[in-house]
Amino acid sequence: MPAGPSVQHTAPTALVAGRGGGRSGHQEEDVDVVARQAGTTPTDGAGSGPAGAHRPVDATGLERLADLAARLVGAPSAQVVLVHDDVHEVVAAVGLPPGVEQHRFEVPEDTLCHLAASEERALVVRDAARDPRSARFPEAERGELGSYLGVPLREGERTVGVLCVYGPEPRDWSDHDVASLQQLGASALAELDLARVADEVERTRLRIGLAIDAAGVGGWDWDLATGELDWDDRLLDIFGVEREDFGRSIDAFSSYLHPDDVDRVGAALQRAIDTGGTYEAEFRVLRPDGHERWVQGRGRALCDAEGRTTRMIGAAFDTTDVRDGDARVARVLESMSAAFYALDRDFRFTYVNAEAERLLGRPRDELLGGSVWELFPATAGSTFEEHYRAAVATGEQVAFEAHYPPPLDGWYEVRAWPVPDGLSVYFLEISQRRQAQAQVLAAAARLELLSRTTHQLTEVLDARTAVARLAATVVPDLADWSVVTLVEPDGGLRDVGWAHRDPERTRLVERYAARRFVDLAPSAPVLEALRTGEPAGLARDAAALLDRTLGDAEARRLAAELAPEALEVLPLRAHGRTLGMLTLFWGPERGAPTPRTSPPRGRSPPAPGRPSTTPGSTRSSATSPRPSSAAC
Repeated sequence: MPAGPSVQHTAPTALVAGRGGGRSGHQEEDVDVVARQAGTTPTDGAGSGPAGAHRPVDATGLERLADLAARLVGAPSAQVVLVHDDVHEVVAAVGLPPGVEQHRFEVPEDTLCHLAASEERALVVRDAARDPRSARFPEAERGELGSYLGVPLREGERTVGVLCVYGPEPRDWSDHDVASLQQLGASALAELDLARVADEVERTRLRIGLAIDAAGVGGWDWDLATGELDWDDRLLDIFGVEREDFGRSIDAFSSYLHPDDVDRVGAALQRAIDTGGTYEAEFRVLRPDGHERWVQGRGRALCDAEGRTTRMIGAAFDTTDVRDGDARVARVLESMSAAFYALDRDFRFTYVNAEAERLLGRPRDELLGGSVWELFPATAGSTFEEHYRAAVATGEQVAFEAHYPPPLDGWYEVRAWPVPDGLSVYFLEISQRRQAQAQVLAAAARLELLSRTTHQLTEVLDARTAVARLAATVVPDLADWSVVTLVEPDGGLRDVGWAHRDPERTRLVERYAARRFVDLAPSAPVLEALRTGEPAGLARDAAALLDRTLGDAEARRLAAELAPEALEVLPLRAHGRTLGMLTLFWGPERGAPTPRTSPPRGRSPPAPGRPSTTPGSTRSSATSPRPSSAAC
């Protein structure tokens, strides 16, 4: 089979020095070793690696992530590597040396990407020539590889890939560089999940189309990379073959064909592979029980991003004793992997297939004859009713995505088309796809906030001012209002920054911050976080908690006016001690944050005085000093 997709990039001169239009033998060797340490190999124009190792992946989003990784940490080169059983595949890269392209390859044991894939956390190599993990490499000794930072992409206990950045010079990778790359790693995983879910949805849609077109009852799936041919139980029944006796290959399929049909069917399959098109053939099957049957087969080629056929899927059905049209359609609908039902002009169920029974959570005996609006009351007045009635009124097919609340509680892709006696509907559950899309968008939003605040904080040289900016930076993206507190050398607490999403209420927060440490109860979340070094807070009834723990009457009155529903205190730690705290508040309209809104427990925000890793913003609140209050 052809090799996987490849993209060439030009490396910065700092990484590949002195390379012109041609390469000497020594220069070509330099390209080889740098690429090998980065986790890819040079090529002469054709990919290499064992058959079946390549998984087609849409690399567009991953290429953007690799480019963003390089720019965000200021590295010459970056790439995303997928880990297979004994093969690594570069699916996205920037800054590769000339002559190096993305493709799968045999992974040697002495590559940094191999080491990163075996780690559970980031692999940080600041000076490749001095680091014992890489100093033995000749390229590190010659100064061709100076530094490397890689994070494993893990799904549960399994490593599926590596996101890395690297360069020819030694470099002291900061905590911010590591955190940024880990954030991008989460985005890369979400991108891979989205690609897998989208691929499954597309396969399902193709199977449905083929089943309807071919009126088929049996399905097959042929992986051209591995040569494995998979038949479902119905197709095995048509051929009269037991599963354990089927060879799971195209040769096994051909062995059941009539000798006069073998060449013709093989030519039809080859045309579909060569053109990336469709396959159709009717042929005779010689069953093991001695009976001869006629079978109609149809299929479609699936191609990778380069247009090369990697897979074929299809359907087949026995045409020996074709029944009447209604029975034939019924077989198709029952064999579909998508849910299908039919409604009459009064929107009552007249037919429901097995998959629709499963997704709707009711047996067909309960559905048939019932009104869709009465059996599923949430559809009344919803997107479902709007589109269903529009299809009947206009006589045109409609397609849409919509959410149905509990007990179904799922997202569905729906297609409905009018027929003379009502409406035909088929639908797929796409909750996983929507979730993957939401994860990608959320990861991008978090990354954009991190990049923006880091850029703004690096413009501030004074640590106290930088930390004070943190309060305004997280509002309103992470919270409705916030307060930043520093721990004084004598152990006292000083609020140095505050912000509210409503500018008119910022002064109210300032007055609250000025009074809240007066006679504060030891059980207050801010003191708990100071004692333990761990986040502390409450997901609901935060106003009641403040009323119990605030000792100052004016502070209690201001807290009641601000009316927080939830709060979270995040310690700002460095060098094993708490240097300050960030307190986030959410009002009743917004409610308690989701688990991803605030940092997980045990991973507090960066400490003050380190603007390269502390979020910031140009929208800063007042930072005038006030007398410190002793911590109780």
